[in-house]
Amino acid sequence: QRPEVGAPREAARCSANRRPCRLPAERTTVISGAFGGLGPLLARWAVDHGARRLLLLGRRAAGPAVEAEDAALRARGVEVELAIADVCDGEALQAALAGQPPVGAVLHAVGSLDDGLLMRQSWERFAAVLAPKVRGAGNLERATANDPLEHFILFSSATALLGNAGQANHAAANACLDALARRRRRRGQPAVSIQWGRWGQIGAGADPRLDAHFAAKGVGTIDPELGLAALTGVVEADHEVVAVLPIDVHRFLARPLAEWG
Repeated sequence: QRPEVGAPREAARCSANRRPCRLPAERTTVISGAFGGLGPLLARWAVDHGARRLLLLGRRAAGPAVEAEDAALRARGVEVELAIADVCDGEALQAALAGQPPVGAVLHAVGSLDDGLLMRQSWERFAAVLAPKVRGAGNLERATANDPLEHFILFSSATALLGNAGQANHAAANACLDALARRRRRRGQPAVSIQWGRWGQIGAGADPRLDAHFAAKGVGTIDPELGLAALTGVVEADHEVVAVLPIDVHRFLARPLAEWG
């Protein structure tokens, strides 16, 4: 099954077979990678769609943006717990989940980059990029195996679909998330893997030089609010694997062969 490709606004409209995008209020919503640039947006999105108990996981201490969102959500009556826990560490993840209400939704949004030409890569560099996404997703799957999950949302990347020079390890890690979503769906378990393009204005991807580089290839950035609308649309449409990125397909495919490294 080929993933669908479209701009965020189009993804938010797709499919007639919609179901309401609601996260269970009485259960825990777990967000990994919650202390990164996307974390506060995802926490707010989850609450806007029904979540009332959040467990936000990060490998390092939360920064000011996360703490500000935490305070804002608590003011809305939401129970929020910030936990420093690496999802690559199964025991640390279990400890973070201990004492929580059953998990009803997972948003797995971690990631790591170590770019380099394939001939200069090593297994250690591959493993460092694979671990947060692949091992982390596996640990989250095992830790919630007995929970009444309604949503298991994996943040993949468009590199798994289109590739990108120097990012073979990143593409492989995200392709594994896509495969995990398909396997879960074959087993009748909830899952969607979203092959995101680059988000603009936030996180490590917020670099005007990168914007110009990709724009020359016909690939734009995702406005954060449109990205959240697309997330809602994808969940409502009950996709398995879907790509969300602003792209001029004709311009992208018209690139010289030498640029497809």
